[in-house]
Amino acid sequence: MVSRHKTKVFEMSPELKWLSSKPAALRAYEGKWVGILGDRVVAVGDSASEVLDIADAAGLDNPLVTRIGPAVRPDKIVLD
Repeated sequence: MVSRHKTKVFEMSPELKWLSSKPAALRAYEGKWVGILGDRVVAVGDSASEVLDIADAAGLDNPLVTRIGPAVRPDKIVLD
């Protein structure tokens, strides 16, 4: 098969790779917002804007900002 459409290949950022590979390291941040650059957490706060303010004050540009939700615990799941 031949196609004239250009295919874009998207590569996962280093921050997303680290985030997806370190669930145990993130347990300490459950319920918080974090800023990640490369392979480390660079800011933690109660809101995304707080994390961005912390990163800006430290001179850090464009961290990945995400909220860390609670881990899924199979023993706590209730099915009706």
